[in-house]
Amino acid sequence: MFGLIVLAIFAVYILISIALIAYGFSAGGWKGGLSVAVFMYLLVFWDHIPTVLLYERLCNNEAGIQVYKTPELWKKENPEPGIVQQVSEEKNSTEFRSIYYLNSRFLRQFDREEFFVFVRKRTDKIIDRETGEVLVEKIDFDTGKANLSVGTKRLSDYKFWLKRDSCSTKKARSNLFVVDGQTMSDYSELYRTINGGIHELN
Repeated sequence: MFGLIVLAIFAVYILISIALIAYGFSAGGWKGGLSVAVFMYLLVFWDHIPTVLLYERLCNNEAGIQVYKTPELWKKENPEPGIVQQVSEEKNSTEFRSIYYLNSRFLRQFDREEFFVFVRKRTDKIIDRETGEVLVEKIDFDTGKANLSVGTKRLSDYKFWLKRDSCSTKKARSNLFVVDGQTMSDYSELYRTINGGIHELN
C-alpha cells in the first residue's frame, strides 16, 4: 500500500514538473525553462550525481581483492600448525558485522560501512584467529537502500535510480576480484581445508 502511495506521488511530481517546465519555456524562453527543469530535478534527484560519482571513484580506486598471504605461504610458515578442526560455521552477527568460522584456525569476517550518501562499503576478510593477521581481503561497494521485494516504509528506499550493484558487475573491473585465478570464495575454501578439513570439533 505504501509503495502505491509513493508511486502516485512520483507520478504527480512528473506531471507537475512537465507543466512547470513547459510554462518556464513559454514565459521565460530557454533560460526560464532550463532553470525550472534544474530546480525540479534537484528537488528529488539531488543525491543522484554525488552517489554515482562517489561509487565510481571508490570502485576504481579501492575495490578488489588483496592477497597478503597465500595458503601455500601460510603452510610454509606454519609447518606444524597442530590439528585444524572443523567448527560450527557461524560465530556471531551484528547489524554491521558477521563473523564465521572456517575452521578452528581461520575465520571470515564481513563488515559493512555506510557513507553519508547511499553508498555502502563491504569488506570481506580471511583472518588467522591465532595471530589476528589478515590473510586475504576483499573490498566492494554498492548503492541503494532496502530490497523493495521484502517491503519498506522509508521513502528513500524507493529511489531506484540510486541502485548500483557490486563493483565487479562492470566488466572492466571484474579482474580486480580475481587473483591468480582465485576468487574470494576460492581462497575461503582453500583456507577452510588447509589441513584436510577432516577433524570435526563438536
